[in-house]
Formats: sequence, C-alpha cells, structure tokens
Amino acid sequence: MIEDSKVGVDITSNEEIPGIEIAIDPEPAGLQRFLALLFLIASVFGCVIATSISSGSVCSPLAIFAGIFLGASSVYIADKLLKPRWASNRFLRLTPQAIEVVFKEQLNMSIDPTVPVNVLMWYFKISRRTRVPKGWYVIAIALEQDDNYLPVYSLISPQTLELLPYSNQFVLLPPRKERQKAQTEGGLRQAGMIRRLQTAETYRNMDGVEASVEDFEVYFTYLQKHYPTWMPSS
Repeated sequence: MIEDSKVGVDITSNEEIPGIEIAIDPEPAGLQRFLALLFLIASVFGCVIATSISSGSVCSPLAIFAGIFLGASSVYIADKLLKPRWASNRFLRLTPQAIEVVFKEQLNMSIDPTVPVNVLMWYFKISRRTRVPKGWYVIAIALEQDDNYLPVYSLISPQTLELLPYSNQFVLLPPRKERQKAQTEGGLRQAGMIRRLQTAETYRNMDGVEASVEDFEVYFTYLQKHYPTWMPSS
C-alpha cells in the first residue's frame, strides 16, 4: 500500500528549481458553452429547413432527425477546428515560491512548496460515458496544505495507463459502493487511506483542474524531480 507523505523541501535550493507554466483545461468551459449553443442553433435551423423542404410538420420525425444531424455535424466540425485554437486562459504555474492555478493572471489556488505539503495520488475507473469512453480512468494528484487542496487530474485510457512508468505509485480508489467494504476489510491503515483519498476526490470533483495526459506527465515529473521527498514510494 502506498502512503501519503508530508514533508518540507530539503533536497535543493530554491535557486535550482526552474519556474514553468503548464496548460490546463484541454476542454475549456468557454468552448463547451459555445458548442452547446451551436448545437441548439444548428438543430433548430436544420429542423426548419427540413420542414420547409418537405412541407411537413415542424415536429415530424424527419425534421427532428435532420435538425439533430445538422447540430451534431456542426459541433463535430467546430470542435475539430476550434479546440487547437481556443485558449483556456488557465495555467498551472510552478515556481520555487508557489505552485498555483492562475486564470487570466488572477490567482485561483496556491500551495507554498517551502513548508510541509501532503501529496495524495489516486486513480479510478469512469463508470459511465462522458467526454471519454466508459472504462477510461481519472488519474489525479492532490497537494494538500493546512486543509487547502490543489488537485490536478487527467483522463486516460487503460492502454495508456499501463504504459506510464509511474502508474504503480497511484492508489486505486474503489467504486463508491465498495469503499465501505474496503475500509472494513482492509484494516485501519487501509480505511485511513481511503478516507483521505475520498476527501481529495471530493475537492477534485469540485475544484480540480484537468490537464492532458502529456501535461500531467510534465507535472508529475516536475514534482518527482524537484520535490522527491514529497512523493509516495511504491
């Protein structure tokens, strides 16, 4: 079992730690709102056009199908064209003085790396289809300091998860229905770990920042290289 760690920085001086910025939000909220609005407008437009061509009812199955088809097609094309160009304006900024989430240069969350930090690392299987297929995983790291959490996560396929060289350092969080049983059967140590992961997962679900798998690896590697005494060991 992997335990969380809570230690200060003692392996290098601040001057030796580089500052970097990591892009987050591969699916920006602004883009998702735009695509939802586009789907609505295109669906209505397609429905009206189909109705005018067929001279049928606006609520006919054909008109509804045509509207949904045009809406879905418009969203698919727009997503492919806009996603590479739509900046999220949120970054994970890593410096010797702070690890922080910044949105339009305004601070959202911050951790002070010069004082004790608790690191929790976990993953769990997605039980229903969302933006990714059912069966993919959420993989997450939360930095906790005085009950202040900074959770970063990524959505990852089972095949990619198996290829990650550090995947064995993450704890599998049981499904919600199985957690009570796992706590009871696993003893005090297991129960304590699951409780801590549940708390971190709650914060991730509310305030977590998503990174692509590639940027998540950059983040993990940065922490592992510059703050190895934080990181759990297998």
